[in-house]
Amino acid sequence: MKVIKLFLIMMTLLPLTVVAKEKVTISRVVVDPGEAGMKTLEGIDVDQDGVRDDIQVWIDSEYPIETRPSTNRALKQYSKYMQLAIVNYLDVETSRNFKIKNLESFSCLSWVVKNVTPIYKNHDSKFLNTKERIRAELKAESYFNGLSRPQSIKSIPLDQRNVFCEFEASKE
Repeated sequence: MKVIKLFLIMMTLLPLTVVAKEKVTISRVVVDPGEAGMKTLEGIDVDQDGVRDDIQVWIDSEYPIETRPSTNRALKQYSKYMQLAIVNYLDVETSRNFKIKNLESFSCLSWVVKNVTPIYKNHDSKFLNTKERIRAELKAESYFNGLSRPQSIKSIPLDQRNVFCEFEASKE
């Protein structure tokens, strides 16, 4: 019995080696910041992945990475560029460039999910949860008034829009 206990103690002291096929990211636990996350345009992003914590928590609960990995990642990609477009809304060129990336990310999401409309509408209603964020989004959108869809999107057939996914995507 002493040998087994000693073995178990030794096993807990040895370093653990993990072999993974994909990149493994270990980050802080993200929680919904509540009202504190609505005090600024930027919100709170403790793990600094570019996705506000309230949105990350919502995506992870509605589209868990374990069961809907591509939807989860596509929504986070879409969120990241929407965030960059609105926090840079005072700089026309920067905001427009991030808005193009946001539209490309929407094309990725549309490729992943057959009926994307209720998903992105629900996302946007949660994302644009303050007057300041709504105003910034409207300003970023206004930089496209009179312009057509970006050439980067028009040139890719619908069935190949997974090229806009910044990850290995699959249909869900």
